[in-house]
Amino acid sequence: MLFKKLIFVVCFFIVTQGIAQNFTIDSTRFFKTKSGCKIYSPYYDDKYQFDFSSSCENGFAEGHGILTIYSGPEFMGSIEGEFKKGCPSGLCSFKRWDESVYEITFIDGRMWGIGTCKKTNGESYTGQILDLNLHGFGEKLFTNGASFKGTFKKGLMWTGFYINVEGDTVLLEQSKEVKRFTPIKKYAPNLNVDVTEYFDGNWNRCEKSVAKYYRKVKYKNHHIPDGLVQEFFINGTLLQKCFYSYIDYEDEQLNIFGNGACLYYHDNGNLQFEGNANYRGEFEGRAITYHKNGNYSTIGNYDMVGNPDGKWATFDEKANLVRYEVYENGDLLDGAYYVITEEGMWQNNLRYDIEDFESNTDFWIGAERFPRERILDPDLYIISDKETPYIKLLPLSVIDELTSGLYLYTIALNNQIGSRGSFGIIYDYKSSSEYYTFQVNNKNEAFLSKHLNGKEQVVFKAKLSKEHQNALSKKRSSYYFAVVFHSDRIDFLLNGQLITKLDYDGERGDSYGIYGAGGASFGMNYLESTEFFLNEESENFTRFVMKEVVNYNPNEYDGNGSGFFISREGHLVTNYHVVEDVSEIIVKLNINGKEEKLPAKILVKDKVNDLVILKIDQKGFDLGQDIPYSLNFKTLDVGEEVFTLGFPMVSVMGEEQKFTDGRISAKSGIDGDITTYQITTPIQPGNSGGPLFDSETGNVVGIVSSFLNRDKFNAENVNYALKSNLLKNLIDSSPEVISIKEPKTGSGVKLSELIKTYKPFVPLIFIKD
Repeated sequence: MLFKKLIFVVCFFIVTQGIAQNFTIDSTRFFKTKSGCKIYSPYYDDKYQFDFSSSCENGFAEGHGILTIYSGPEFMGSIEGEFKKGCPSGLCSFKRWDESVYEITFIDGRMWGIGTCKKTNGESYTGQILDLNLHGFGEKLFTNGASFKGTFKKGLMWTGFYINVEGDTVLLEQSKEVKRFTPIKKYAPNLNVDVTEYFDGNWNRCEKSVAKYYRKVKYKNHHIPDGLVQEFFINGTLLQKCFYSYIDYEDEQLNIFGNGACLYYHDNGNLQFEGNANYRGEFEGRAITYHKNGNYSTIGNYDMVGNPDGKWATFDEKANLVRYEVYENGDLLDGAYYVITEEGMWQNNLRYDIEDFESNTDFWIGAERFPRERILDPDLYIISDKETPYIKLLPLSVIDELTSGLYLYTIALNNQIGSRGSFGIIYDYKSSSEYYTFQVNNKNEAFLSKHLNGKEQVVFKAKLSKEHQNALSKKRSSYYFAVVFHSDRIDFLLNGQLITKLDYDGERGDSYGIYGAGGASFGMNYLESTEFFLNEESENFTRFVMKEVVNYNPNEYDGNGSGFFISREGHLVTNYHVVEDVSEIIVKLNINGKEEKLPAKILVKDKVNDLVILKIDQKGFDLGQDIPYSLNFKTLDVGEEVFTLGFPMVSVMGEEQKFTDGRISAKSGIDGDITTYQITTPIQPGNSGGPLFDSETGNVVGIVSSFLNRDKFNAENVNYALKSNLLKNLIDSSPEVISIKEPKTGSGVKLSELIKTYKPFVPLIFIKD
């Protein structure tokens, strides 16, 4: 026990070396409360609502108070403690929606350090808490008296000592039980200098002579990298460049990604993955993977907790679309996914996994769940009664006109089927007094039965060939049942062997499910129904998927705005309100005389100041020429001449770019807002997000944002532009480096020539709700 305590103390000493530090405040993560007070939240975004109980000074939450976070009407969490310029600071209490309570230090608005977490059921944790995660070294006490002391990986017991209720000690290493721990070589790098770290093929630290990979990194504090981290194959080919919040010296699987872009590469140099991590250390937003030849592999999105979210598409190495699915909260929406067969036909699969059987009380139709069924890793274990059949049913939701299939995957111990036992799939359930089954028994015989008024009649029987008797071991076998409905016949297959074909008249019951009899015991992995689309349906569905996920060039849009490029790599600026809560952003631009419509993604946003930086979402995009103008962050004087380019009222005035000019009429906006200019330059809906240029130098000095409501205030030509200095913090907060040219002192070029030069760099932005 003394040895265990010593490990605990030493490890706590090690992890606390990295606690005393400062983080960079991300200016884009300030949000307004219901009362208009600004608060800082790296973990929750503008989809949430905030309420602060205390004072507001200079527009920011200040002093001791409680910040409450809501998602619509639902409570998501609250932070009680001291707030400084909107940031929770020092020791605070964080209460989650599940009533877990964290006592933890907030550093520059982020949870970081040694703290506690207590649950209402009595479970408690003391140890390292990093960005909402129980991560690093700690000790957890369970309500039943068991405990774990060691390292945790985002709440999961990872490596250390687990003591069960009986007092037995179990050693866990990377969540697996071991007899002894793998020896670890201690490592502590020098701080604030560039270091190179070497790793073997399993990503264990090693000497350079045996390394397969290496990492270039600078640590600003122990475990805490400074800036972008790059990793390479040992031959010098780039493997990965990402931001990290935390790097573990002993276990690479405990590393946590930091906020910003993350790129992986194949060993041939081609891009393998591109996405963005958030302050929770999870990938969030659009993510794309690529095959080694450069073609798409997957396209999809993640939500803020790292779950697949929304529409996903998968491609083979030849760039052929092969799979489509829609996720909600990390789960397949309605359990459905779509795949393309080798014949190029789409099929819709509706799968019910083990978790559905146990967690969803509305899942089954019919009788109560059998009292003896239980989970055995990983199967649903079902024990049928010797006298009464085990029956569980699901509604059959397939289109009768389409070819469809029913599939059941099961596993059974050979000695638990029994001489009278059998099990399989119900494929045609009309009523409790009339249904049909496809089963297997302990003699590896597959048979079809008609069940009528409580009596079973076997209508066909055949023995499985040895080739199709799928034995996982001497004691255990797996069975894959398939019932495929065609327009004129039904095919029955077991483990790939065609058992028989029956004529089909197009009529079938409205349910299907699982059947067990004679005391047979078996495990179920999944039950699935499938629809096979016809040629026309397949072609229509392919077009649908291409439009929804891949092809960002739909024919109709729900709105538009203006924008301007600030880098040749595809970074551009517009107003946040132009792209707020939209599903698609499409940028129409002219490159080398060729008009294109390309997808764009949000790179970094500032909702409070109504600004956003977008990036063209195309691999290797390049404008083909440098940006011809600069950003001037200095404030112009009243009377200075300015002009703008943009796309006002496209639905009425067309998609041709429009020029308007005017002057700075005031250095402040509505209610003396010093972040904006009042300008005389005429603007209309659709001009939002366009650049405001200084006529003398040709530099960008503002971003067109709004006009005073003419009907409400009886005013004409009272318009506003955000000052360009607001862009500086946004650019500095970008997860990607954006280099800006120094401002010019004078253009020396006729205005008409400037407009021609600037035109390709001020694109039309379409949005789709």
